[in-house]
Amino acid sequence: MKPTLKAGLKHSFAYKVPENKTVPYTYPESPIIAAMPKVFATGFMIVLMEWTCTQLLSEHLTRARAASAPTLMFRISPLLLPA
Repeated sequence: MKPTLKAGLKHSFAYKVPENKTVPYTYPESPIIAAMPKVFATGFMIVLMEWTCTQLLSEHLTRARAASAPTLMFRISPLLLPA
């Protein structure tokens, strides 16, 4: 790691979610999944967070450490749809 890697670094990344990254497209062969709302699928969201972390870390890691995966800690609250 380079000395530039310090606690408190910030990075942002904007991404417009295309329709094919929504829940019904994760398993279209499942009628239950295909009928779900077109919201950003959790699996794709996790990979997007890894991508964003990798963008931040890439300039602060040596080549030997570049393959290290970041540790992500987050909590997902369930989506509550109107009755």
